[in-house]
Amino acid sequence: DAAVRARHRPDMAAEALLSKLEKAELRFGLCDDGKLSALLDPALPNILGFLANGDAAVRAKVMSILSHLNKRIRGDPAVRLPLGTLSRQFCSPATNGFVSNFALVYLEMGLARAPAADRASLVPALLAGVAQRSAAQQETLLQLLLSALPDLPIPEHA
Repeated sequence: DAAVRARHRPDMAAEALLSKLEKAELRFGLCDDGKLSALLDPALPNILGFLANGDAAVRAKVMSILSHLNKRIRGDPAVRLPLGTLSRQFCSPATNGFVSNFALVYLEMGLARAPAADRASLVPALLAGVAQRSAAQQETLLQLLLSALPDLPIPEHA
């Protein structure tokens, strides 16, 4: 009996997670545009983390949620993304490569609409360990650096 429960436990965990993701998807769907920014922190980084889940149905549900969010975020430049949390997720060595790629996509979206001071404080931290990143991530990080360059403080003593 215990062996049977143990074998079905991953399926039960995936089902519970799918149920939570469906509730999150519904909250996003019903959320007014003006309140979306508040809902994205901490929900977006948490949802991105589920991309590392081994269950295909969970990953498919996450992709469905992200597709919906992409439309809402791109359609409303007033939506602010949780840049600090996404930055920590991207920079963490424990973050799965797939999750890291998606975190960088949302960082790119969010930094483009962020105040100059936020760009100046976040972009340098994103460059830590850039040599170990994939070529695609290096290219995106270089583009972020170049766009933030005018906002970066110039050291007084060189």
